[in-house]
Amino acid sequence: MGTNNKEEVVIEYAIPGNDAGGRLFVYGNSKAKHVVVFCAGFPDDCSTFQPLARRLAAEDPNYLCGVTCLPGYDNHHDNFKKDGYTFDEIVASLREATKILRNLATNNSCQLTGVFHDWGSLFGAMCATRMNQEVNQYFANLVYFDVLPPAPKSLQIPRAKLGFRNSVIMSSYMALFAASFGIQRYLSHYMAAPVMSIGFGVIKLLGLAPTGKLDTESFQKRKPQPQIRKLIYMMYPYYYLYKRIFAGKKPLPSDCHIPANVNETPVLYLYGPKKNIAYHDANQLNWLKKQGGKTKVVEVANAGHWLYLQQPDICYQEVKKFIEG
Repeated sequence: MGTNNKEEVVIEYAIPGNDAGGRLFVYGNSKAKHVVVFCAGFPDDCSTFQPLARRLAAEDPNYLCGVTCLPGYDNHHDNFKKDGYTFDEIVASLREATKILRNLATNNSCQLTGVFHDWGSLFGAMCATRMNQEVNQYFANLVYFDVLPPAPKSLQIPRAKLGFRNSVIMSSYMALFAASFGIQRYLSHYMAAPVMSIGFGVIKLLGLAPTGKLDTESFQKRKPQPQIRKLIYMMYPYYYLYKRIFAGKKPLPSDCHIPANVNETPVLYLYGPKKNIAYHDANQLNWLKKQGGKTKVVEVANAGHWLYLQQPDICYQEVKKFIEG
């Protein structure tokens, strides 16, 4: 890639069911000390994390950054799998992007950091667990934005009670998203669109929407916004979540968790309080706060679910400080 850290390189890579369906946007230079892979979740393509990745690479030559997204969330073609992608297929896609980025680095002593948000946090956790089992500390650091993956069983942290209201919020919107995808895929978009629109309207009217006004404003500012057909298609992770439940499995695979040893693989968790529900377990959060070392929890004031768009300076500084230790 040379040494021009302002250059953007776009690399296409294979995802399950498509020869070149994934895209990785790369910033920085191959001699960098810190390699950082970014992946967000629903309903984000690569554009939401690109400002943070560009800034890291542009302001410090020690960074090589790559931004990808969940399969089918990009808009560069229409050949993505109609059924969406299973959890294992999503992890395989993220794994491929990570390996491509890491292999671009020529500095043998570089460290890899994963930066994830929303569903990306859950799939990033799975990817990190699997790759660290194959190569010790393949991921040296992990950053999670606003969604904290569960703790592994070995830590024996009792789960905090979600509460009735929070349980209703979580189940209502996730079930609506799963149903909307299923209706569009197997019946008709013209049935799914009103179900989704009316259903979410009722959820908001009842005060059961998961995010708040600040997040709504952040989403509305994005250009271009996904069309409703595309938006419903991107709900496939919720569909496969419920498909696992109906098959008698746990909602998330057993390897979807934070590292059991956060001294070996430190974790930075940043979250915004200005939303209707927290995407973390309170007991696990308290445990994480007590670990010390590099591991850290940061509540970002005046921010919601998309905190890295709402408070970019704070998020940039916290991520950079964490990576550099």
